[in-house]
Amino acid sequence: MDDTSNMSHIPGQTEAELEELWTNHDALLHQRDAIKRRASQVDDQRWDIKEKILKLDSAAVVQYARRYCQQLTQRVSSRLPRELRDMIYQELLLVEMKGDTYTHIRSSSAPEGWNMSIIIDGFPGQFARPDYFYFQFRREFAEFYYQQIQFICADASNGPELLEEDPFRCGCTPSRLIRKLEFNIDFDIQISLTGAQKLLDLLLETGDETGRTLRIYCMHNPPKDIFIAKLISDFGPQLRELRHKGFKTTIWSKYANPTDFNNALSDMPV
Repeated sequence: MDDTSNMSHIPGQTEAELEELWTNHDALLHQRDAIKRRASQVDDQRWDIKEKILKLDSAAVVQYARRYCQQLTQRVSSRLPRELRDMIYQELLLVEMKGDTYTHIRSSSAPEGWNMSIIIDGFPGQFARPDYFYFQFRREFAEFYYQQIQFICADASNGPELLEEDPFRCGCTPSRLIRKLEFNIDFDIQISLTGAQKLLDLLLETGDETGRTLRIYCMHNPPKDIFIAKLISDFGPQLRELRHKGFKTTIWSKYANPTDFNNALSDMPV
């Protein structure tokens, strides 16, 4: 039994009036559904328009940010003395590196849009962007970065190549400025030995400056006496020359401690 069969039992209403009310009720329901559908369409259009506005706003913000950063870093570079600029670079570096005082370098594929093959873990890449940062600001920040951080190169075979890269794209390479460097030499792999030779030669070209640190970890098999003799034979002259140029050199391995190497270097004929 449908609902219309009970219409005649509602007091004060004729059957015709009740039938008209029911018809109007159905019409109102259809109108409500139509309004909901239209509201949904309008909502979709509204979100589409909002998304387009956000894209336009985002592009405008990017353009503004680039212009603002260029102007700001140009003013910093031209109006503040170097001492204050170094304080700014130090603060930026502390925030970017999250308190770390070392970083790793390794070879990898260049990210899209980057003309470099060096990847530095924790690399402050945003400060290397020429579209945002003034040239002098990037160069001075690169110099400060290279001089403050300890670089760890796990594989000496590609060390020279990596240290000659210019990730900040400002004519400033790490090899000329790094003050703290650590790398590994694997005496069972010829390419590692060759890379270490080139790396030491590269460091010898950086001039005389005290206070620089070179740490070398050697991977080899015992006995240590044979290994130390080979180390002195292959790298002794370079290591002594680096010490004369201001490098504090520390060499160690699983089977030999730094004292063994220092004594061997000291006993080398001049």
